[in-house]
Amino acid sequence: MLEIKKNNKTIIYMENLIIWLNKHNVNTNNLKIVDLPNNERGVVSAKHIKNGEYVFLIPKHLIITNKTAEQMPEINNLNKIFSQKSQTEKNIIQITVYMLFAEAYEGVMDTVDWTPYFDTLPETLDHIPIFWEKELNYLKGSFLFERVKERNKIIYEEFKVLKNEMLDFDEFSFYEYQRMRSLVSSRNFKLTINNDTVSAMVPFADMLNHSNTCQTKWSFNNKLQSYQMVAKSLIKPGDEIMDSYGIKTMDSYFMFYGFVLPDSEARVYVKTNDFSAYIVDNINETPQKIIVFNHRPDTYKHFKQFISLTDKLWETRKDFKVWVPLLDKSNREYVTVDKGDKQWYYSKLKT
Repeated sequence: MLEIKKNNKTIIYMENLIIWLNKHNVNTNNLKIVDLPNNERGVVSAKHIKNGEYVFLIPKHLIITNKTAEQMPEINNLNKIFSQKSQTEKNIIQITVYMLFAEAYEGVMDTVDWTPYFDTLPETLDHIPIFWEKELNYLKGSFLFERVKERNKIIYEEFKVLKNEMLDFDEFSFYEYQRMRSLVSSRNFKLTINNDTVSAMVPFADMLNHSNTCQTKWSFNNKLQSYQMVAKSLIKPGDEIMDSYGIKTMDSYFMFYGFVLPDSEARVYVKTNDFSAYIVDNINETPQKIIVFNHRPDTYKHFKQFISLTDKLWETRKDFKVWVPLLDKSNREYVTVDKGDKQWYYSKLKT
């Protein structure tokens, strides 16, 4: 049986998941489940898995797809209600609604009881920006701030439509819909099952973390009627089993999954005249920040406005410097004009 390294709070749920998987003939002997930060989990290898070997198989009847959801007539009708959305979005909404009803009402799961799987899904998603409240203020003035607000608006509009159109949907709060919608959005797989392309929630497979250079590949095996994950290089004992969520921009990783890749050079650019969101209680405990003004001050028409705003910021906090490499001489305490050759310049930008 799969070994679990978990804290006491969720160990029973994880043990129940493994018992449930084994009951449905899923071989989990290759793997261990471990705790990770941000209420997340990871899966590591328990033994050598050779190139081309199965990491694991999940049988079709344990997979929740939009076709599973459409077995409920009320959900099947959602395709018409959300006709203006893409097919993927409609699939995600259908699966979200199905999983909400399946958790809340007896009789919805008439063929498979997914409760052991549902119990392991994160209760909170505080690392994903659409769930932020105070923290969201740090993004004010950036494109990401507007994108987060717009995404929550879209999800709330869906929620209102569902409340108006679906019997018994009043049972659910906006937070419950928002949470499940985010789980399905970030965890679903696009599979081709018997020539039918579907969105799918695959228990256990959705615990894997992302890597652009992962050592696995996945698909649906029509012969075995199972989701299959196969090693595409040697996986050693203790190696984390990784998956690829697809090649995306850093803002998309951040928006939907709550992370950026560790080797990325992602930056958030903010345009604002209100710095209140950035004022902290104890400046001395925060590292000094560098604001780079990468334009020619003598020709850039907004330079005076920029300096005026940073003057106001300097009145409230003094934990930053403004680097203006194309300025001839500094006339403010917080402005630095360090200069060097091109290689030095790009090296400094990265620090």
